[in-house]
Amino acid sequence: MKVLVIGAGVVGLTTAYKLAKEGCRVTIVDKNEKPGFGASYANGGQLSYSYKTPIANMKVISQLPRILLGLDPAFKIYPTTDIDFYRWGLQFLKYCLPKYSSQSTSTMQKLGALSQKRTADLVLDTGIDFDYRKRAGKLYVYENFKDFQLSANNVETKNIWDAEKVYRDIPSLVMDNIEGGIFDAEEDAADSHKFCNRLLDYIQQKYDVKFLGDCTVTSISNQDTNVLSVVTSEGELTADNYILTAGAQSAQLCKTLGVKLPIYPMKGYSITVPADASAPRISVTDTARRMVYCRLGDRLRIAGIAEFSGKKTDVKEQRIQQLLENARSYLPQAGDYNTILDAWCGLRPATPDSLPIVSHTTYTNLFLNTGHGMLGLTYAAATADILSHLVFGKTPCFDVESLSVNRF
Repeated sequence: MKVLVIGAGVVGLTTAYKLAKEGCRVTIVDKNEKPGFGASYANGGQLSYSYKTPIANMKVISQLPRILLGLDPAFKIYPTTDIDFYRWGLQFLKYCLPKYSSQSTSTMQKLGALSQKRTADLVLDTGIDFDYRKRAGKLYVYENFKDFQLSANNVETKNIWDAEKVYRDIPSLVMDNIEGGIFDAEEDAADSHKFCNRLLDYIQQKYDVKFLGDCTVTSISNQDTNVLSVVTSEGELTADNYILTAGAQSAQLCKTLGVKLPIYPMKGYSITVPADASAPRISVTDTARRMVYCRLGDRLRIAGIAEFSGKKTDVKEQRIQQLLENARSYLPQAGDYNTILDAWCGLRPATPDSLPIVSHTTYTNLFLNTGHGMLGLTYAAATADILSHLVFGKTPCFDVESLSVNRF
């Protein structure tokens, strides 16, 4: 079987790996010259298998006036004339309702558990090096007592840290009002950009896999319910099956086929600096400012901010300064903040319910594996496995209806 994978981020490369391993001849195309240069390039570095809080929830509704007034430092919505954003926003409000957010929570929990297993399988099978730290651990730090209490519900006592333990175990953390922390020892950490490059090298060496970089997909041609080819800047490409893993660009590509995907770009930012000796070995999430600090080898990744500001990848200097100032204030000895190795932003492909779309389409040979939002690195191994089952018509390894495009 000949397969064309559109997109070479963490989701596309993991999908290509799984299909190649099953015996497919795989071609991967990406608009960038090399893999992992989209939303996968410099994300937060956390594999958050236990994360189960969809962005769409009733708490966001209560905070919406503050967000719209520009008073929330971590969540920004800019005025736009883009009708796609308003369509997406109306669906987002629907999924904030408890009926839907509880369903999303349950699916996220199951998907994270599956991905933890499949990620471990991939690492064991390939042996690739991408600054992967199994069970690096993650600590959520709380300054709001009510939020801390709510988060501590249904958490094992051993994973609930009082303020004294937080200060003792993370001595480089400088916060005056810490109420406590929630620790998860099972979470991993990894460099997603290295992951993409190392995995591509591996599958090209071991399987029948080709990579076409600097190759922009302009449209998808079809006849009735069958995709005939993908039109690119390098000419037409054909395959037996086509897999769309193009992140935030997936919706635009599907428009050429009349398929509507509720995916809108949510811009995130990060900076990377050299890590100092006192940089925490475990990942730290500052819940008040919704920022993450993750050690990747000899570097410290600082990431955060959810910004709806259109479809451009322009880096706003004030956001970089915001990350830098917070890092200097709360982890002053953790990194060399005078040496910024990378200042980056990426368009995370957000769906209204925070769940990816892993699905058949109305076209018999077109499949979707996209819309992972902030959790592409976390969910990639699981959704690649699910997608493989769909392509080969095998018994699903997951409740595929919960991830189907038809749920919207």
